[in-house]
Amino acid sequence: MNNTGITRLYLEYSLGSGKKSVFVEESLADFCSNASSIDQLLQEFFDWQGVRDLFIEACGRISICDFGESADVINGLMFIQELGAKALWKYHIELDENIENFVRSFDRLDLESERKRLHQEIRINKLGF
Repeated sequence: MNNTGITRLYLEYSLGSGKKSVFVEESLADFCSNASSIDQLLQEFFDWQGVRDLFIEACGRISICDFGESADVINGLMFIQELGAKALWKYHIELDENIENFVRSFDRLDLESERKRLHQEIRINKLGF
């Protein structure tokens, strides 16, 4: 199993943003890739059923907890959003419909107001699930 590429992207993301997510760190152990380029890695990551499962699980966890208890999982969704934005706009990779809607709708999760809006959207509308 080789997930060093996605782990490297996660480390770059967490160092750059200052946001870490135990939720994502535990889930990345199941991702396997031997991609030799960023676009291949992103394609494999978003083709991997685990990223959709991770997204659905994150939304499920957020839907049953208060905003203050959801920071770690929202940080995980920030990681998915950032990679999704790069995949969508820089590499023109087709994403799962729900993940694409999420990526397009929540591009400022660095703002507390957007994190609260995400939390509310998940609790009320389940982000389309």
